[in-house]
Amino acid sequence: MYQTNTSATIATDGICAALNIHRSTLERWEKQGLIPPRIKIGKRRRVMLRTTFDAWLASRAPTDTAQ
Repeated sequence: MYQTNTSATIATDGICAALNIHRSTLERWEKQGLIPPRIKIGKRRRVMLRTTFDAWLASRAPTDTAQ
């Protein structure tokens, strides 16, 4: 049986918890292209690569331009 490296991926529930959003919001954002698409790894399981999520999250972080 093939198993994914759980530290290399983040599940839908983890994404929602990290962003403090509901699953339906994540699905809507994904359809609108506001968040990178998740990878389907089973009939009902979808995950995102941790590096993809972290890079997307970093790109959304506000930058401090005040000096």
